[in-house]
Order: sequence, then C-alpha cells, then structure tokens
Amino acid sequence: MFGFWTYLFVDAHEKTIWVPHLYKAFPAGTDRNALNDALAALRDFRNRVAHHENILSGSESERRRIVYVIRLLSSDVLAHVKASSEVSAILADRP
Repeated sequence: MFGFWTYLFVDAHEKTIWVPHLYKAFPAGTDRNALNDALAALRDFRNRVAHHENILSGSESERRRIVYVIRLLSSDVLAHVKASSEVSAILADRP
C-alpha cells in the first residue's frame, strides 16, 4: 500500500527510521521533509486518479513531483522515464 511507504517519512519516524537507516537509501543531503511532502502529494494525486477525478488541473506540477521522487530513488529509472514518457508532450498538446 502506498500509504504505508509514505508514512515511513513522516516527522514521527525521523529519529527511529530516517536518521539511523532510511536516509542511506537516498542521495546525500536529501531533505526528508521535502520528500515527505512530495510523497504525500503523490499519494493524494494517486487517490484522485483512483476516484476518477479530473487530474488535468495541475498535472504538470504532479509530473514534476513524480520526476523529483524518481530522481531520488533511481537514476536508471529516471533515464528510462525521460527516454520513454510521453506525458510532457501530451500535456503540451491538450486543449
């Protein structure tokens, strides 16, 4: 469940999970608060999609947030997304 994974980054887990362990999975200097905010926003976006809500409003900022999180997780995945994603072109062509 996405909620479980995003919950790992909340303030309550900073000293028990982030500081001793989880920060090592991310590039040096990764801001846990920024990551937590991005993941929470992506969880909300995912829920909007799941409930068939209109997602075109603000979709470019959501795309950028997804790329930000991918960049933190894997440079290989980021390269794949940049090479194969058509989302930017689709958003640019929308009415």
